[in-house]
Amino acid sequence: MGSNMAEAHPVAFANVVKAKEQGAKVIHVDPHYSRTSALANVYIPIRAGTDIVFLGAIIRHLLENKAYFHDYAVNYTNAATLIR
Repeated sequence: MGSNMAEAHPVAFANVVKAKEQGAKVIHVDPHYSRTSALANVYIPIRAGTDIVFLGAIIRHLLENKAYFHDYAVNYTNAATLIR
């Protein structure tokens, strides 16, 4: 999110390319279209400064749809105190 990984971290970006070749979906969230955006399956051009709202929306969606690994969240994070 908010990073042109293809340019800034080319060694690590090779892992993203490899994962995509194996079927992973790549989502790039950044105001600027870049080489990373070109590779992504989904490019989301949010406005600068709205990243926290976007992350909050993703978290809300995951919680409402129970689309998270419950056992991991309860045992290895502080989510047990946050999720009722």
